Amino acid sequence: MSILAEIQRVGRALTDCFSAFSRQEQVLREELTRAQVGTSPQANDLLERRTRRFLVDGILRAFGWDADDAAAVREEARSSSATGEPLYFDYLGFASAVRTPVLIVEAKGADIDAPRPRNGAALSSLETAKLLANEIAIVKEATSSSRVTAGWRGYLRDLRTYVQSLDSTGRATLRRVVITTGKWLVVFDDPIATFVADGLPDANSIHFFSSMEDIQAEVEQIYLLLHRRCLVDDIPLTTPVADALRWMRSEQVDGYVRALLVATTKSGARRRSYPTRSIYAALAIEAGGRVFVVVDYDTPPIEEKMDVDDISYLLQAIQVKGTALESRMRSVIGAAATPKSLVAFAGLTTSPADKLMRERVTVEAGSSAARAGVDRQLKRLVDVTGEEGVDSEFVIITGEAWFYKLNEPLGPECTYHLWRMAKAGGVTSDLAPMSYTPESFTQDAQVRHCAHGDHRAARDRRCQLDGIETHLCCRACVFEQVCWGTDRSPLPCPAVQLSTAAVEGPAAL
Repeated sequence: MSILAEIQRVGRALTDCFSAFSRQEQVLREELTRAQVGTSPQANDLLERRTRRFLVDGILRAFGWDADDAAAVREEARSSSATGEPLYFDYLGFASAVRTPVLIVEAKGADIDAPRPRNGAALSSLETAKLLANEIAIVKEATSSSRVTAGWRGYLRDLRTYVQSLDSTGRATLRRVVITTGKWLVVFDDPIATFVADGLPDANSIHFFSSMEDIQAEVEQIYLLLHRRCLVDDIPLTTPVADALRWMRSEQVDGYVRALLVATTKSGARRRSYPTRSIYAALAIEAGGRVFVVVDYDTPPIEEKMDVDDISYLLQAIQVKGTALESRMRSVIGAAATPKSLVAFAGLTTSPADKLMRERVTVEAGSSAARAGVDRQLKRLVDVTGEEGVDSEFVIITGEAWFYKLNEPLGPECTYHLWRMAKAGGVTSDLAPMSYTPESFTQDAQVRHCAHGDHRAARDRRCQLDGIETHLCCRACVFEQVCWGTDRSPLPCPAVQLSTAAVEGPAAL
């Protein structure tokens, strides 16, 4: 399902939730009146529990946080304050793989007022965010110059206590804190900086939605702020252009690089099949601390031909499609924006849960992994798309270049493009000359082919394209500078000094 379709589904779920609560509200209030006359604390507590069950649960479920899913959400989760006082989170959302907190939700009864000045009328969303930021700073400093109602000062103090009660791991993975009645919603998108760090919080990290109508109208923004797939970073890696143009805003964008989506499928008869490689232009856009890969699915892909040495046709076709895609995305990336280099690009980031799992892996001294010096490289430039039912579909970041292969290798001619030369030198691991496969789209004797098996084995720990181009010559790859840096001694190719500009500049065409 595309992001746009998912947002539309969330909008419909919210509409159903709000409509159902409106139908139930009068019945609930009559029940409360019979249970407890007046406005005692018990009545307020009953209203809060009913609000949670009939309204807040539905809102959270719409955004992927199902209170009935114990692997994702825990109600009344226990903690304790610095003084040992027991604490109970109304809802605690987890990254299920490692059970680390991602989301804290504080639910209030439907009659609790939205934040406002103590002696004033309701404010706009931005002014309310500034009011809350100032009040949190006052709470941190324990001064008495409060501008909000006494109830809201207590709520903010409680939220700060909840965040402070998390250990270092919990603070590292916590992404959002929410307080809501379901009739209004406040989202803190940088809770550690807001509630723990000294000083005045950034009001831009506080988002206030004043009513059910406001929540429905801003469903796209709230989706990016709260949806589980966004917070635990398992949102689809790729998105169509139309979806990106609809919800991605230029002020959220930190930069972009050129990229490709490369899909390899089998064609021909079952007993005589051959690989077909389709290439789609893409842009990897950095926004909100993660990377969104916008793919041109709207025009036919470029088919990479087999049995050709000269791929200038392919480089030119990709440049045309890539330039057109950049033009379509100018309203998002900026009119004068230029792509980052591979060196400057931060990489395709892993989810917080994946990072934490990697950090927890211990390499035993003396083990094969320790002797090999395994590099836990987080900067990835190639990754599978994760689409269901797809065997070989990769996103490939190309930086300033348009394609990951050069037409010819840089530097002097190398004899190891040929299998017979590698075999004569005793350095090939292939039993026969290599032809096209889903894992390698070069064949023996082509100028971009590498038949040096020892070198391919040695480069495994650093090769970005190992899953899709096992026999590509490093000198014909735009990642050569990133993978090898200035230490090219392991390369079997004739020595040559390369620069970043040579790898990613016009020479790539």
